[in-house]
Amino acid sequence: MIGNLKRAAGETARRTAIGTAGIVCALTGLAFLTSAAWMALSALRDAQFAALVIGLGYLGFGAILLGFAAARRPVPTRRIDEAPSAFGGNSPAAALAAAFAEGLSAGAAAGKRRRTGASAR
Repeated sequence: MIGNLKRAAGETARRTAIGTAGIVCALTGLAFLTSAAWMALSALRDAQFAALVIGLGYLGFGAILLGFAAARRPVPTRRIDEAPSAFGGNSPAAALAAAFAEGLSAGAAAGKRRRTGASAR
């Protein structure tokens, strides 16, 4: 149990470290892309235009991300007649109980044949 816990903690630490490195690399790339966009836009027009375009781009992207974060997915609900039953239907418990009862009756029949001397054929 301790070994599984250590393995899970190590896997979580590894995934966290790789994810953090990925975020740092992505943010560094975003900084360079922003700088390149600033240079291109300021060469095209002026610095105020570059700031306006880049700021609106970040604002729009942030609004889209916030919209995705705020959206709630509908939770699928089961109707009562569709829910699996513990005493019938296709539930594993029902299948286990049916198999147990069938085995019990087969064993009782075999024992009865043995005591009476009847042939199984």
